[in-house]
Amino acid sequence: MKKIICLILISLMVFSSFGMLTFAQTQESKGTENIDIPSVGAIRWDAWTAHTNKGWDVISQVEKTLSPSQFHFRAPFFAKVTADNKIIIPAYNQEIFDQEMQYAKYAGIDYFAYIWYFDDAENNPGGIGMQQARKFHQTSKYRNDVKMCVIDPAINDESIAEMSELLTSDYYMTVLDGRPLMYYRYTQANEGTIREKINTFKELAQSLGIPEPYAVVMNVTPVFGMNINGDAVSKYAIDGTQLTYKELTQKAVDYWNSTYRESKKYSFPFVPTVTYGWQPEPRYINPVTWMSVSDKYWCDYATDVELLDHLAYAMSYVQHPSVKPYCEANTVIAYAWNEHDEGGWICPTLEVDENGNQLYNEDGTKKINERRINATKAAIDYIKGGNLVNVTVDGVSNGSTVMNASDDIENVNDVINDNVLNGIGEFQGATLNIGTSLTMSYFVKNLVNVEDLSMRFTTPSGYSVISKGSLDKTTGYAKFDYTGINPQCMADEITAELLYKGRTVKTYGNYSVKQYCENMASKSKEELKLTDIQYNALKTLLADILHYGKTAQIYKDYNTDNLADASSFVEENKSTFTVPEGVKVISGNKNTQNFVKSASLNMSNVNKIYFRMMLGDDNVLVKLNGQDVDKTKLIKQTDGTYVLYTDEILATEFDKVFTLELILDDKVITEVRYNVNAYIQGKYNNASVGDLVKGLSQYGLSTQAYQASFEGDGDMTFGDEEILPTIKPDKDMTLGDEEKL
Repeated sequence: MKKIICLILISLMVFSSFGMLTFAQTQESKGTENIDIPSVGAIRWDAWTAHTNKGWDVISQVEKTLSPSQFHFRAPFFAKVTADNKIIIPAYNQEIFDQEMQYAKYAGIDYFAYIWYFDDAENNPGGIGMQQARKFHQTSKYRNDVKMCVIDPAINDESIAEMSELLTSDYYMTVLDGRPLMYYRYTQANEGTIREKINTFKELAQSLGIPEPYAVVMNVTPVFGMNINGDAVSKYAIDGTQLTYKELTQKAVDYWNSTYRESKKYSFPFVPTVTYGWQPEPRYINPVTWMSVSDKYWCDYATDVELLDHLAYAMSYVQHPSVKPYCEANTVIAYAWNEHDEGGWICPTLEVDENGNQLYNEDGTKKINERRINATKAAIDYIKGGNLVNVTVDGVSNGSTVMNASDDIENVNDVINDNVLNGIGEFQGATLNIGTSLTMSYFVKNLVNVEDLSMRFTTPSGYSVISKGSLDKTTGYAKFDYTGINPQCMADEITAELLYKGRTVKTYGNYSVKQYCENMASKSKEELKLTDIQYNALKTLLADILHYGKTAQIYKDYNTDNLADASSFVEENKSTFTVPEGVKVISGNKNTQNFVKSASLNMSNVNKIYFRMMLGDDNVLVKLNGQDVDKTKLIKQTDGTYVLYTDEILATEFDKVFTLELILDDKVITEVRYNVNAYIQGKYNNASVGDLVKGLSQYGLSTQAYQASFEGDGDMTFGDEEILPTIKPDKDMTLGDEEKL
């Protein structure tokens, strides 16, 4: 079996961390050039306050409303069902919030819209009130993946200070070329102050030197919004009494259409509201202090497919040619992310049985109901895939023949029912393996079936390859191999997408062999747990890898603005070239019909020697290293010669000799013995390939030295090389300067 060398001891699993990288979610798209993809926001009403034990704090009231067993399925995924079958919400923290952010990022939600709340030290000790999630957004490592905006901020000194920071941050949601998006929820209580708020924050933006905020006033007509200096109108929620969900969505669409007509009349824009339901029955059974609910003032629950179709319709609606000018912000706002007890939610919830009992996975973890988040993702992916559903406004169709997105999505129920994020953890790191080619192995902490996972690696040129996941028995992580990296591509920043059953769930970008080597070079021998000899050998090897990459870039004139050896570390640690002793022995080779014309080296994602032969007689036999060669596998050239490639050659085996024999009438008429070092020896002074083969030689020798530093040390692990999909050699280096024999 072929062997590989792992640069980092597998028994120690010291990874080159991805912690410093920016992970940017990408979406597959096809034919989106004619669709200006709308952004999707989700309203957050965060009841996750501290418990006061007074019984009437917000969190205690929400726990009470969701405690009847028929409502347990609506409780957020971080809730718990107690022994006496009641719901409790544990102390809310950054970890829980970040999981929500990952869910939203996974679904493709662009921003959260936070209803503004203050610290409430009197009712919540430590000031832990309903502003808590908004604060966690500002400290989240995912804050740029899902942006934020606010609904109805206050205008006191504390609010102005916080908004000054938010409006100038890169994670605040903007529309229309940089205008901060701000929503204002009109109620009778704030009618007198809403104009003042809008003007205050427009003046604040001017003082900060940023574009004027885009003020969207909720629950008012375009005329009202225009008169109080707003920029658009919208609605917080679509409510109703004893309606089916389809009837509720029709009520939403009727609202959009009537608002569109008035917007058109007064040239005043609007933002459509997407409804995820209206079902405040929990607040009727267990009344709350901030609102009253009348009997039957609620609607039927939506199916997951209905949610998918409604969101896809809304995103198509704002792209309707007639409507688009009046939906200038190109966004829709969803009610809601977490109105769990009022009746509109996207956030994953507890998975329970028909009696409201919590269900568990085989490993004892809670089962999570992720169907709404999956339906949301399916709708967003559908539109981002370049599709629209049929929308007709005032008798004018948008031209699509698809009536429902769900009709056009293959295996839609599987798409919605798959629990994608549950159990899939964060990226753990990477190792670089040296075998017959360079291979980066990526590791993901994983609790789902590894056979359902794969990873798509995409190069800057757009070429992609998919690697199936395998279980790394040492760590228990899912492992994915990006193998066959061309030497001139060491500085290429690769994007890796984690796929679950073929669908992208996470994306990790901007990583390269160059960055891996530089990260490793910055580590101490104590961190890597290496001896002095091993550590010095590693530094030389890392430097020689990058130096070889640089020579390949220059030879191919590829990405030379970002040379692999740019770090001073390479110049300080690379080895000095010494001419190797190659083997080049030719005997016979005098038959004018059957002879070996030349030998050379192929350097692409793998290294191979190749021989060019003239085979005039049909009955001449060809042997390589004593094994018969199937002549149908030879590659015929336009000049009538035939080319034979050797197997892939390990970096530690440039001295390995390949023996080619031509046999006619049971007699060896030609024998050629040749190795990689022979080519290097013959070409290191060549003007065209000299620097490249010297870089290759130094890389091979330092690989041997690194391997030798572990001899007698049980820590070094050499694993059997897996047969994996290789990178297409679209930038191969078949060296045209062959040696004539």
